Amino acid sequence: MMRHSSTYHPRLTGYASCVTFSSAKIVDYESFKENQFPALCELAWLCNMNNGIFMTPGREEQWTMSVVHNFDSVDKYIEVFDGFAAAITSD
Repeated sequence: MMRHSSTYHPRLTGYASCVTFSSAKIVDYESFKENQFPALCELAWLCNMNNGIFMTPGREEQWTMSVVHNFDSVDKYIEVFDGFAAAITSD
């Protein structure tokens, strides 16, 4: 996202993390709920699904790593997310 925009906030919490599409920093659940862009979150979910990344529908770009994931899984997610970021920030 850093290559494409500054309007994002990653939250890293070990094996489960997310990126929120927000111009405001998310500090708690209340600020999370107030600063989401539901249409953009849905678009991100659709982009992932159309590219073979099966994610639980939600209001944020969230991922959970488990023992069944490998480096190829991570690389695929990063590739799809990078393409999505490029698409939503291009002119």
